[in-house]
Amino acid sequence: AGIVLKGVAQKIWGELSHNSPAIFPGDPVRFWGATLTYQHIFILVITCFVIVILYLFFNKTLLGKGARAAAFNRDAAQLMGINIRLVTALIFAMSAALTGLAGILVSPLSSAHTGMGISLAIKGFAAAILGGAGSTVGAIAGGFFLGLIEALAGRYIASGFNTAIPFILMILVLFVRPAGIMGRKEVEKV
Repeated sequence: AGIVLKGVAQKIWGELSHNSPAIFPGDPVRFWGATLTYQHIFILVITCFVIVILYLFFNKTLLGKGARAAAFNRDAAQLMGINIRLVTALIFAMSAALTGLAGILVSPLSSAHTGMGISLAIKGFAAAILGGAGSTVGAIAGGFFLGLIEALAGRYIASGFNTAIPFILMILVLFVRPAGIMGRKEVEKV
């Protein structure tokens, strides 16, 4: 489906990159020796807001708790009266909306093109593996750590090395600590 959608998008918008204007243009701000644009600050604020909203949804609402239960044990959740189809559709819709929001926020920083999601998906996957799959706090911490390592590598090693950083970190974490930095090793009893 992804290949078909990418092909359709290329036919509609072409294969060239398109630049989006910054939502908050202006001169960059110096903060603890780092240079941040207003777009970066806006992305950070929106990300923190989305994290809080998702935490409240999954931990404080009946539908969110149902989604967590369905993810943990689908059959048991259905036996408890949770509408699995509704929960699945809701989670897919939320994922699509958050992906669209991420694309809108990131496209002013780099040109928008039909393949831009692949590198972001790899970085997201690497952040989840790094922090610990199944650990929300670990995935968030993994994302910040991955971004920090990429920025430092781009500054002190070479900017072309940034694309290899997620793969190198994933391999190291999977060899040293397969559950991730904050993930727990699950023991299955038979």
